[in-house]
Amino acid sequence: MTHLLAHCGTELQLFQKKVQLRLK
Repeated sequence: MTHLLAHCGTELQLFQKKVQLRLK
């Protein structure tokens, strides 16, 4: 379960970075 949550966390971070780049 923990590794799954960690993986989701990294996915969210990458997604947020992509969104920030698009907003800029």
